[in-house]
Amino acid sequence: MVKLPLPSEGIPACSEVIGLHIASLCHLHVDASVAQGVAALGLAWPIAPGQLSGDGPYLAWRSPRECLFLSVDRETLSAFLKLFVPDLNETALAVDLSDAIVAYELTGPNIDLWLSHLVDTLSIPREVGQASCTRMADIRVTLLRLHPERLWLLADKPIKRYVENWLAYSHEGAFQGASGSTSLHRSHSDPGAPLADLDDLPSGSSSSSHHWQAPSR
Repeated sequence: MVKLPLPSEGIPACSEVIGLHIASLCHLHVDASVAQGVAALGLAWPIAPGQLSGDGPYLAWRSPRECLFLSVDRETLSAFLKLFVPDLNETALAVDLSDAIVAYELTGPNIDLWLSHLVDTLSIPREVGQASCTRMADIRVTLLRLHPERLWLLADKPIKRYVENWLAYSHEGAFQGASGSTSLHRSHSDPGAPLADLDDLPSGSSSSSHHWQAPSR
């Protein structure tokens, strides 16, 4: 079992985002009704690939036919879902993915250095308001740059333990030997034992007790 990296001077940390509500908006094309629907929630449609709109809630470009809506408020998500039901919109459909996606918040300095051990460096969203859909090892992840020192990483929840293993493993690879502690904690009795068994696909149960709680509204 691996714990997520804790804060340490000059080294980024990671925590699971608790209370984040996510919906997928699939669309045939962006017509006036789709653009007006997101505008009603104070969001601009992310026209360009890799664009992240909003400052909470967020609307992130995921592919030419899909965007992700993210909010820490359940009522805001419900309002979004009601805008894109088949009876009201013929070209778009929103589906609640809150129980299917897990989100992690990476915070602190040197986030990009850490990410370079996880994904292709060309896929890292380096500017605030950018998003990317890429591969982390052999799984699909979505990266959202919220602040120069704050980024969300989204992945499929059933492989949550596998994702956490990669986060911890890559953090050790990026920052082992840096000043201060590496901020990783092994649960093995043998201090020289491997950090994690990455060949073992996870059951999906949580392996971390370190969480970031989304603020209530």
